[in-house]
Amino acid sequence: ASPEIPNAFFNAAFFYLKRKDYIDAKNCFESFIALSSGLSEEELGENGTYKLERAQELVNKISARNLENDHFSKAYKLISDGEEEKGLEEIRIFLQDNPAVWNAWFMLGWGLRRLGRFSDAKQAFEKARECEGGDENADTLNELAICQMETGDLDGAKESLVQALTMDGDNTKIISNLGCLYLKKGETEEARKYFLTVLELDPNDKIAAEQLRILEKEV
Repeated sequence: ASPEIPNAFFNAAFFYLKRKDYIDAKNCFESFIALSSGLSEEELGENGTYKLERAQELVNKISARNLENDHFSKAYKLISDGEEEKGLEEIRIFLQDNPAVWNAWFMLGWGLRRLGRFSDAKQAFEKARECEGGDENADTLNELAICQMETGDLDGAKESLVQALTMDGDNTKIISNLGCLYLKKGETEEARKYFLTVLELDPNDKIAAEQLRILEKEV
């Protein structure tokens, strides 16, 4: 658009954050800051000051955690493309110099979980939660819960998912995993409620629809 729209950059930055693309996220936040810094409060609009502070906070975090690092970026791309072993090599190199970055431990756990190495992945996610900022992320708790379920710790998985849901109440992945948890516990009616909730939020969710179809067959 011409002139450029500051909020478009702000929203795009969060899109890139979700994709773990920290380079583009930082670029968008910096563009938002540059376009907004000279505006009055009235021109900034509702929550404008908060957005500026939040954007700067996240730029600082990306820089402080070295998330623009080439090894980190490569790790995410490789794991996303199904080359988990190569991706794990990259994130381990990153961790050698950045052992306190929760995002890196999350990446390690994610790669291990995709390979079915649930016990090792569980340890990585627990390590992520020990690092600064790592206990504030619902995705970490959700991934941890998957590993807890797969290693037989159903009570731990429930605790993790309930905590994750308090952080992100409309996250259909978390709600769906609660359904899967209750299936593992043999509580099919409780599981059904969670899968129905998922479909209320996202009628196109294939996993929830399939689980409900299976449950209907078993009645």
